[in-house]
Amino acid sequence: MIQKISDLIYEYAFFFFPAGEPHPYDYIAHFTVSFVGVILLFLMIGLPGINLGLSFKISFLSAVGIMIFVGIVKEISDANIGKTDMTFDLIANGLGIIVAMLIIKALWR
Repeated sequence: MIQKISDLIYEYAFFFFPAGEPHPYDYIAHFTVSFVGVILLFLMIGLPGINLGLSFKISFLSAVGIMIFVGIVKEISDANIGKTDMTFDLIANGLGIIVAMLIIKALWR
């Protein structure tokens, strides 16, 4: 399912790239999605009045865990269809998560 959505977005959003060529900013996209995902999940899970209002620690760990899970599932689905450049994608995901963690700890602690 995730792969079908990814292929659909790629087909319509990146139609100007040659077929079969990787997006030139793929690692930036992985970093950005992981970074923004952690921050948005943290905000949705933890801020009182807007959402569940859970503690800082639970919100923080939940957001990080969910994005790690999403990144791994996406790379496994890529591996199942024959894509083999998972290592650098996971590194970019990890860096996005780490930067988001540092910013959250600096701003909300």
